[in-house]
Amino acid sequence: MRTSKPTASTSPFHPAKLPSSDPTTSINKSSASLDSSSLDDPSIDALRWKAAPTGSFVNQFLELSKARLAALVVLTTMAGYAMAPMAVSLPILLATTTGTALCVSSANALNQWSEAPFDAQMKRTKSRLLVTHAMSGPQAVGIGLASGVAGVATLYTLVNPLTAALGLANIVLYAGVYTPMKRFTIWNTWVGALVGAIPPIMGWVACTGSLDAGALVMGSMLFCWQFPHFNALSWNLRQDYAKAGYHMMSAVDPALNARVSLRYALALFPVSALAPYLGMTSWMFLGASSVVNGAFLVCAVRAVGVVDGVQGKELSLNLYLDMQKITRTTTTTVTHRSVDQSGAVRTQTRKTSTVAVSVAACPQADNEIQGVSSDEADTVEKDAEGDMSDPRTFSIKGLPLAHIHSLIETWGGPSSLEGLTTTDVCVRFLKPLTVESGLSLCAQYYTSKNTALSSLVQNATWFISHAWQYRFLDVIGAIDNFAAQEGLDPATTVIWFDLFSNSQHDTASKPFTWWETTFMNAVKKIGNVVMVIQPWSNPIPLTRVWCIFELYASTATSSSFHVAMTPTETKAFMAQLLDSAESYYTVLSSLRSQNAKSFLETDRLAIFALVRETVGFIALDRLVLDTLLEWTFRQLKQFSEKAETCEEALCWKVVLGTFYYLMGKNSEAEQLLLGLVGQCKDVFGETHIQTINVLHKLGVNYLAQARYKEAEQQFLLCIESSDGADAVASINFSVSLATAYSRLGRFNEAEAVYKSCLQDGKIQRDLSTLAPLSSFGEFYVDQKRYAEAEPMLKQVLEARVQALGKTHPISVRSMKALGKLYLQMEKFDEAEVLLLAAVEGNQQAFGDEHFATLGAMNDLAVLYDEQRLFSKAEQIYVKCVELRTATIGEFHPDTLLAKCNLAMNLQFQYRNAEAEPLFDASVEGFKKILGLLHPDTLRTMTNAAVFYELDEQYEKAGILYKQVLDARTKMLGLSHASTLVSMSSLADVYNAEGRKQEAKELYESCLEQRIATVGPHHLDTLATTKSLAKLAQSLGDATAAESLFLNLVDGLKITLGLSDRKTMDAMNEVGLFYISKQQFSKAEPLFETALRESKHTLGSNHLYTLSLMNNLAFVFKAQRKSGEAKETFNKCLDTCNALGEAATAIKLRALFHLGSLHESLGEIEDAEKVLKVCYEGQVEMLGLNHPQTLATQSILDRLHPIEC
Repeated sequence: MRTSKPTASTSPFHPAKLPSSDPTTSINKSSASLDSSSLDDPSIDALRWKAAPTGSFVNQFLELSKARLAALVVLTTMAGYAMAPMAVSLPILLATTTGTALCVSSANALNQWSEAPFDAQMKRTKSRLLVTHAMSGPQAVGIGLASGVAGVATLYTLVNPLTAALGLANIVLYAGVYTPMKRFTIWNTWVGALVGAIPPIMGWVACTGSLDAGALVMGSMLFCWQFPHFNALSWNLRQDYAKAGYHMMSAVDPALNARVSLRYALALFPVSALAPYLGMTSWMFLGASSVVNGAFLVCAVRAVGVVDGVQGKELSLNLYLDMQKITRTTTTTVTHRSVDQSGAVRTQTRKTSTVAVSVAACPQADNEIQGVSSDEADTVEKDAEGDMSDPRTFSIKGLPLAHIHSLIETWGGPSSLEGLTTTDVCVRFLKPLTVESGLSLCAQYYTSKNTALSSLVQNATWFISHAWQYRFLDVIGAIDNFAAQEGLDPATTVIWFDLFSNSQHDTASKPFTWWETTFMNAVKKIGNVVMVIQPWSNPIPLTRVWCIFELYASTATSSSFHVAMTPTETKAFMAQLLDSAESYYTVLSSLRSQNAKSFLETDRLAIFALVRETVGFIALDRLVLDTLLEWTFRQLKQFSEKAETCEEALCWKVVLGTFYYLMGKNSEAEQLLLGLVGQCKDVFGETHIQTINVLHKLGVNYLAQARYKEAEQQFLLCIESSDGADAVASINFSVSLATAYSRLGRFNEAEAVYKSCLQDGKIQRDLSTLAPLSSFGEFYVDQKRYAEAEPMLKQVLEARVQALGKTHPISVRSMKALGKLYLQMEKFDEAEVLLLAAVEGNQQAFGDEHFATLGAMNDLAVLYDEQRLFSKAEQIYVKCVELRTATIGEFHPDTLLAKCNLAMNLQFQYRNAEAEPLFDASVEGFKKILGLLHPDTLRTMTNAAVFYELDEQYEKAGILYKQVLDARTKMLGLSHASTLVSMSSLADVYNAEGRKQEAKELYESCLEQRIATVGPHHLDTLATTKSLAKLAQSLGDATAAESLFLNLVDGLKITLGLSDRKTMDAMNEVGLFYISKQQFSKAEPLFETALRESKHTLGSNHLYTLSLMNNLAFVFKAQRKSGEAKETFNKCLDTCNALGEAATAIKLRALFHLGSLHESLGEIEDAEKVLKVCYEGQVEMLGLNHPQTLATQSILDRLHPIEC
């Protein structure tokens, strides 16, 4: 977590600031995670973080163009073509559909490019290509433009110019009008409806070549239909729309949203009547359409008045489902006219489906739900009837678990099935058993005259989700294990197992809508979904798209979700936890539904589209993770209860306590560990290592709760009880004690403990004891004693790499520590190499979602923030928030930390409207989870206060700073470093508010405490010195200000040296102070020294060097050292001219002062020449009315009379 307040100066003499150049800036960065990495390639470019690819170009094109949406829009175009009173020409129809598809793809691609920043804020769109940076913006624009040109050209050359014009108009309307309108007016919905209405008109025009009344009727019907349809869909998305800043009726005015739906539902009646009136259809259409329109009207009426709450959500869902079902199943008669070769018009009546107006035809909805033909609808209805004699029937019938065991015995017993997958069992045993009937085994039993068999078939209450490549006996074993744990009787536990409940002879693909309707209804009726997890480290079901769909069905239907493992797999998982409770994170990193694959890419696209537009992948992953977490806790409790010995039971309880701690359940961990202390003493004895380890875990848990004094007591007890018996353990206990001392602000004691760990020199010989040296180095980093920290951390890294290799997690942990040190030291290139390596190494070792990877990514993003690469940092922060939300939950401290970091990043980009709610959510989340007094809560409140301070909301900032100061004073004492940071920050706010005296008192108290605790030359002390000096200057106390400024410079020289940027900044600051007091002789040596060091450190062509040169030249000018002033100004200008536009601001200041110098010397011609160049540059850069431009104009005006 970071706390950083950038500073700025308005002085025309002040050098342009580089990142973190101000010694008053207090930066506190952290990421709560371990990580592992490799440093295989020293090249920064080779190690640079990249977004993961999403597949082939074809797949990316399909996703960018919203292929299913485009296909369904094409269907409405084909419907318009079919409805037109002309003969069908297959070549023209093919050209029309191709051209339309390309135009739609173009509009969708350009839309996604335009809305990428806003898509990132919406759940249903944040996984799109441009949001995840799987495709660049220029690529998307190129694809969009190419598709548009190709589409319009196809329509123009192969169809007719009018259809091409309509296609082009739709691209412009959608991408150029509708898309930007969504940001500022609800009228975008009307434009979007027009976009949706044009495709059937294009089909009509393609067939007839003219835009006549029939085309307009077709478009009008679709135009009116879209309002009740889209408004119902947008209801459930209104929060996302509002979050992204879209002006949709459902978000801006819910009551209007309902009223508009009602109006256009009513309008459908007269518009539909126009079709038979104009001879487009028979009058039977009026009756059929009235049924559909009446249903729409009923739903729209129900929506009026329901503008909030759960009832409105349920009603909008019902409205959507009713419309979809009715529009997909209605048929009517259409009068169709064809022209024979003689030119005579022949009229015939044929049966055809009503235009399948689905959500895909409505561009605003941006959903991807496929339409269904009337034949498919008949199939869906037949399935719903439950005709068990029809192989196509999908029922919820299942078999008792006990009977499946009977089948296994019938097939020769477990030995006959050993090693066989479910697929193998299907081929060898199940299909031969049912080949004659062609039915599922359940259906065959159900329709049998044998009552003993038919009575076995009952409605299932457990739906089994598994992978067919699992060994069949493992699946059954997992189900048996689950049933035993849940106390279920195998004789009455009826399971839906696709091997037995589905026909294995009718394997024809079903339309996707079948899965969305019939299958979903079946899952809802069953009510329980059990997923077989195997292997525990990388469950196969979560790598298969159709298992993901079953998981989705469980979520969408609110069914109960469960996990099951075989006894063997369960024991392996528990054994791993016993060895290391942290291994659970390996499971977390493997559970990612969005990575699932499918044999058919179309299946993957369809299912992923459905998940994105409804519940979202995060909700699916959370369901699995929450269920698995609950299962793991239950297993640990059962293992401890069933342990054969007291010692074994205690071991399992220790794991359970550690697991509570890792999952952020500190209260539960504390309660369990406190009980274990007494039990371990009774069983093992007070000095046994197991007892001492429990004491140590209890202390670590206290540290996590910021109960540092209690932690200190536990660690002292550990050291006393171990009495050096285990050297490594004793050192670890000492390191923990030093950490507690450091958190308590007792830095001298902490340092003494660290040094005592290193005294015997064992550190140099034993790899296992390098940890104290690493911790010692990180302690010095926290103390800003970088010169002492660097050799320690480098030594640890070198030793670990030599012993373990660069890719070992422990080695990478050292890389990360050293990288963070270099970040603090502003050695950004060195830091980037190490932090990039940490990210890449963790990705390779653990995957993108592992907590170690996310921690390394967070540190890398902090680096990019410091380098002002805010967009790059934002991408990483967004990914961290998403993945942490998915793996550990929205309110886990690490997730809240990620949100806070993202908020600060947005703040740096001046996107305060987006940052503020994230800050507020982080603060409230930490207060709720950890309490007001927890350090993470206080750090987050501090970050929020910094935001409000920079946003000039001083009252809010002051309240937060005061709360933090009071809490830290109470917890840590007045002299603690964190307390003093809060005191200084509150003083800053008081100073900004004009409460100068209160600010002065706080600064003076802070300075006194810092001198007493860390000395006069510590960077924190010097930061307060600078703040107090500037306050004294603003109060007119020049004597006090001068003394403080000089102390600042002397202290930085001692601490950092002359060549450090902060020291140069301080000398420049004091020089400016002397300029303000017209004490130019005192300012001159300061600027000369700073300029010399800047040339040596940064180079003569650096902008900072040029700014210092400009300031020195001004001092020469003020002292009437004209020769030195001219020479210095001209050197500065020569370099500025060589650098070009980047140095314009410095160049203009140098020109102004050089011109005024020439004027003061009476060198009128030179003055006018220089000032004219200056004036022209100022007009271009600053404008005519800028004060600096007017000052130059004033001097030029004075020069002209002299010329005359």
